[in-house]
Amino acid sequence: MPLEKAPPRGGVFLSVRSNKLLLAALALKAQGKEPRIGPEKFPHVPYPQPMFVLPPWEGGDGGELKSADGTPARKARVAA
Repeated sequence: MPLEKAPPRGGVFLSVRSNKLLLAALALKAQGKEPRIGPEKFPHVPYPQPMFVLPPWEGGDGGELKSADGTPARKARVAA
């Protein structure tokens, strides 16, 4: 089914894999088990420190702004 095509009236798009997972979860629920398919919790991801980069229209050159101590700097907001 092409993505441009609208879902059936009152329905949503479900891929074949989604249908199989949904049916597996319903089968678990019918057995009295927890109807959960997939990971128990979100895995730990070591995200990097955020960067602050000014856009070109604010004078940025694509480089990260850093303060004197090496931490990311923030531009002070000016009240309009």
